[in-house]
Amino acid sequence: MTTVGAKPVAHCIFARDGGTVTSLASHTGPDSTTTVFAGTLTGVFRSDDNGCSWSATSPTLRSPFVDVVAVSPAFANDETVVAGTLDSGLHISYDGGRRWRRRDFWGAHPTISALSFSPKYAEDGTIAAGAEGGGVYLTDNWGQSWNGCGPELADADITALAVAPHDADVLLVGAVGGGVMRSTNKARSWSVGSGVPVDATVSAIAVSPAFDSDGHALAGTEAHGIYCSVNHGETWKVVDDIPSGKPVNGLTYMSGSTAVVASGNSLWRSIDGGVSWQRLSVRGTSRAPILALATAADGTVLAGVAGAGVVRSDDAGETWSLSNAGLTSLPLFDLQLSPNYHSDGVLMAGCSDEGVLISRDGGQSWSWVTDGFPTATVNRLALSPGFSSDGCALALAADALFCSADGGDTWETVATVPEGTPITSVAFSPAFAEDRIIALGGYGGDVFLSKDAGMSWTPVAENFQSSAIVEMAFSPRFADNGTILAAATGHGSVAVYRSADRGETWSRYVQMEGAYHWASIAVPDAHDSDEEFFCLATGAHILRPSGTVAGHWNSINPCGNETAIRAVQGSLEFAEDDTLFAATSGGLMRSTDRGRLWAPLVGALADVPIESVVVSRNASGRQELFVTTIHGELWRVDDPVASGITLS
Repeated sequence: MTTVGAKPVAHCIFARDGGTVTSLASHTGPDSTTTVFAGTLTGVFRSDDNGCSWSATSPTLRSPFVDVVAVSPAFANDETVVAGTLDSGLHISYDGGRRWRRRDFWGAHPTISALSFSPKYAEDGTIAAGAEGGGVYLTDNWGQSWNGCGPELADADITALAVAPHDADVLLVGAVGGGVMRSTNKARSWSVGSGVPVDATVSAIAVSPAFDSDGHALAGTEAHGIYCSVNHGETWKVVDDIPSGKPVNGLTYMSGSTAVVASGNSLWRSIDGGVSWQRLSVRGTSRAPILALATAADGTVLAGVAGAGVVRSDDAGETWSLSNAGLTSLPLFDLQLSPNYHSDGVLMAGCSDEGVLISRDGGQSWSWVTDGFPTATVNRLALSPGFSSDGCALALAADALFCSADGGDTWETVATVPEGTPITSVAFSPAFAEDRIIALGGYGGDVFLSKDAGMSWTPVAENFQSSAIVEMAFSPRFADNGTILAAATGHGSVAVYRSADRGETWSRYVQMEGAYHWASIAVPDAHDSDEEFFCLATGAHILRPSGTVAGHWNSINPCGNETAIRAVQGSLEFAEDDTLFAATSGGLMRSTDRGRLWAPLVGALADVPIESVVVSRNASGRQELFVTTIHGELWRVDDPVASGITLS
């Protein structure tokens, strides 16, 4: 690394191993090395040591919410892996996850919930994919193009799929309320296997490695138990040894006679071809549902767990241990710093499944708070401008508003919010100590203002075209200019509304076409009573005033049209340095000319998906930047406005 002059420096100050693993796929090469891919809610991770340690693959997936992954049977030669994502279609990598390419199904990108390779993929190029509401699709040209198959499943919600290991013409498919379907002519037509209730939702299917000779297959359902077939899926019989009623999310064969089943939060193993089953003792799952299974030839079994990452067994399921080194997939949904961070060191983050995460020493140690919330997922936070003295913080969980009056140690519902109003955004007035004003935004165009610190709420007259209010922001000079901004998403656009009279009246100020579900507003202090600068981030765009024609705005793409801009923030010395920062799915970006031109800020965060960005001051009065990544890491960037160049 070569440095020219002063430069921003990034440090990872917090990261947690683990997270929800939705899918696992493995391949053991001719040198006995096993490569494993894990699909998570923050992308795909790869292990080259049989699941002992992990690293994130390229972040070029269009959606981080991965439902399913599958690996080519010739992976050692072709390095092909496919990933199915929520609402963003199928992605394929031909280099082991270093780069992903999205494929469309005749122009559509449905949720992909099931994937399976042909056993002769190297020769026939065949992969089968199951889509939510779209049936089964096949490619026979190594993933370049895809075609729908079989009118019987054209609109079905496919939940499980398996290609026979001996013959790509034979497929077994599970669907929502459709039982098990079977095709013997490469998905051109289908028949219903008997024995599984036709209204059962089949959530997992696995076929024996010796399927050609033994005909063994397993089908797991959401609520009807597990079924076994010994005649290639024509007929099925319920497995009595494993209790029904719990969703079956994982099935895998270790050999023709040994199989492992994940039912709810328990694992079961059969070593006699499914005749009898033994419950396995698994540690490290915290009674969380087991969502995925994968095996290796040496007897290794890996289980993906909701919230807990991966547990691993090296002895065919006898003993288990957590195996999450490098698998950081516990997202932080929102990050806020105390306005007096330089003296009190308070950082607060909203978490998935863990409530509120708090540090009072600048990130050196952390504590979790879940009591008082109906759900352990906290989406948004706001701290009072006088947080160090009043300890007041607000949080959104399950679309409801919660308050802490003791710096985040305890939380309770704000009962005064109008009943039946789902809240999506919250902001304090910068003059809260004097005016006691708080703004709330909700679905359906609801905006409420409180002038007594939340004791009562008044709806504003504007309905914002009944759009969801995803961001509320006050002018830093609100006490003088009375300006409040509201970002509304809906009806195929994102619009910012402005009030210059403390919320009495509103006008549409700027609009961006696009069906985006998030927006971020930066209102840095320009220290000029005649100037009111703000910018909007949404989709792949940052909108800023042109500075030339009154009312005219420019749309900037800091990283191109394929990159999401998650948040934008201004420097604390914006009037002097004209600096803005942007959290994007393509890394942390900076502009030093009020948003006209953008460039990556630090090499350590290049191409890393960033979720939030906050600017503060340290004890010496210098600016610091705090960012969270999509994987839940928290980074601190020292001297973010420094002009030095880092070459790495």
